[in-house]
Amino acid sequence: MKAPSLLQTVPSPLRWVRSRLRGGLLQKTFGLKAKITLLILLNVTGVLFVASYLDFQLSKKAQIGLFLDRNLYIAKQIDVSVPDERIFQNLPHIRDEAGPA
Repeated sequence: MKAPSLLQTVPSPLRWVRSRLRGGLLQKTFGLKAKITLLILLNVTGVLFVASYLDFQLSKKAQIGLFLDRNLYIAKQIDVSVPDERIFQNLPHIRDEAGPA
């Protein structure tokens, strides 16, 4: 018998790829640790995405409410600062009721 040569015992890259595809490289790639890691990674990214989305939406609604309250406050301040004409009409009567200073 003839001994196998060194070139026949070392598989070529093409033979290695074929053997791995036949042996189920694609099925064995993700082990249990990798699956658990991917599951945890997807859960964490999902929770972060939902939290940031809710934070954005709720802060947007709070900002709109703040602007509405601020506008109402400014309108009230403008209304208070504008003198009423009835006050000026009743001013002599108020001075008479208050008496001499």
